[in-house]
Amino acid sequence: MLGKKGQASSVFELMIAGVVAFAILIILLTIVFKVDPDGGYSSARDVIGNSIKAASPSGQATIANFKLDKDGLIGVEDLAVKTSLDADSIFFLKGELGSNPAIEVSSSTPGKSYMKYSGTGITMSAMVLCKSTASALDESLPLLGDKYDFTATTAMDYCGDATPCCAVILKRQQ
Repeated sequence: MLGKKGQASSVFELMIAGVVAFAILIILLTIVFKVDPDGGYSSARDVIGNSIKAASPSGQATIANFKLDKDGLIGVEDLAVKTSLDADSIFFLKGELGSNPAIEVSSSTPGKSYMKYSGTGITMSAMVLCKSTASALDESLPLLGDKYDFTATTAMDYCGDATPCCAVILKRQQ
């Protein structure tokens, strides 16, 4: 009988193997969920959509840095899906990025506004300003300061009678 292992030692070995396997699983899950392919920046659609929800129906929200990939295109239809607003209630403004030729902002038709980036990738931030009506937003935009050029912009052109009216104003990376 000497030299034979008892049943208790095989249960102990099984328990040790389980603990080691669990530790490896925890390490792997930590690595997988910590690695972000976008370098720590959130999806532009998600952060802009969440900020619109936070600022609507009347308020302001600042959007932390987000990344636009090459040929990245975000339309107000994309944001309308993420919020409870109509596409006619949202439009983009170049804001501080007016001099960047790689960023195209079109708001020519209500409900069809979009932002497109044609460079190799850019990190930027933005601000969302929502008011209950387009005329109230028109009164608020000039109050943001001289670094934004809103002289040719009227929210009435974009939102019309849609309520609320929200402007996504692009800014440089913070």
